[in-house]
Amino acid sequence: MAVNPFKGCTNLASVNIDNATYKSIDNVLYTADGKTLLARPEGLVQALSLPAEVKVINTHAFTNTQNLRCIIANTSEPALMLNEAFDNNTIYVQTAPANAAAYREAWSLPVVFDVKATGSLSETDAALLTADDAVNLNATATQSGTAPTLATTHKVWLTTTLSADEKRPFCFPCAPSKLWVEGVGTADLSALKLFTFNGKSFDDVSAIAAGSYLVQVPEAWNNRTLTFEFDKTLDKATT
Repeated sequence: MAVNPFKGCTNLASVNIDNATYKSIDNVLYTADGKTLLARPEGLVQALSLPAEVKVINTHAFTNTQNLRCIIANTSEPALMLNEAFDNNTIYVQTAPANAAAYREAWSLPVVFDVKATGSLSETDAALLTADDAVNLNATATQSGTAPTLATTHKVWLTTTLSADEKRPFCFPCAPSKLWVEGVGTADLSALKLFTFNGKSFDDVSAIAAGSYLVQVPEAWNNRTLTFEFDKTLDKATT
């Protein structure tokens, strides 16, 4: 298979193949032995967790990637990227700090470090980031991962899950630049219900700016993972 057979099929999100030549894993097409990633459907709206057995990423395997938040790399050694495997798209690679340099060199893509809600990005790991990289801070209703020494040049993501009947407090030091919703892809920030306190009661507001809010998601996003992207360090952002 020389090129991505799904190229241009922007609504294709599901692939189910299992034969002597090809197989699908989580709707992505691989060779039957699982060693070559052949093609990712353009309509697939989720992060892609790359199986550890993948050794090669085929030419044009990733075409339209507007709904691909990141590739989650599960090995220290990057798979071989064939010519134009990522089709000149900018995709973040989630990997451990120790593997960041190897993935940048092999794939020519920025990386994102993932920080658990109970964790903190160390000064040593923060120093491994370049200006093009990002940090993802996971959060629960009561705590958030932190990155206290991160430079203001780095992008930060904040990932959490809300139920539709919950109004959760957020403090944003700046307006998010993008919102990802599990199963939806990129989403309009205006779909969120926002409330601010006027000193006596809460008022509905139509747009996010720097400040504190109660945030509620629409019913369609109930218990889906949300990822807010910010273009500068979240040194005070919490949930």
